[in-house]
Amino acid sequence: MIDDNIEDFSFLDDEKIRLELKKRYLDIRKLKSQKFYHYCLILMGSIIEQLLMMYYYDFTGTNDLINKANSENIISNSDKAQLQFINSTRNFLHVQEYVDSGVIIKETKFNHSFQVFKEVLEKLKTLF
Repeated sequence: MIDDNIEDFSFLDDEKIRLELKKRYLDIRKLKSQKFYHYCLILMGSIIEQLLMMYYYDFTGTNDLINKANSENIISNSDKAQLQFINSTRNFLHVQEYVDSGVIIKETKFNHSFQVFKEVLEKLKTLF
């Protein structure tokens, strides 16, 4: 379930990044209505990655940034696990990896992932 609250990313100073993240957020809503859950997860991962890179000014890798945020108590252990799952699905952008994975993202799994995404997004907003 996607709520009606649209994130506008107004907490970011960079207008180009802010507009792109808002577009991706809106795309998540559109893709969810068409049941393209793995594309939603790819976009969610890209948003979290961008915010973590901007906060840490670090471009080492998303899992490293997730671990760093967890070690600084910005995100919980359960958030960390869910974000690592979301991050791993970003490889589904590659057709062969998606097909070979055998992973099928069902609506309930997506809804849980989206809820964690929203909660982490709220936490990250306070850092900017």
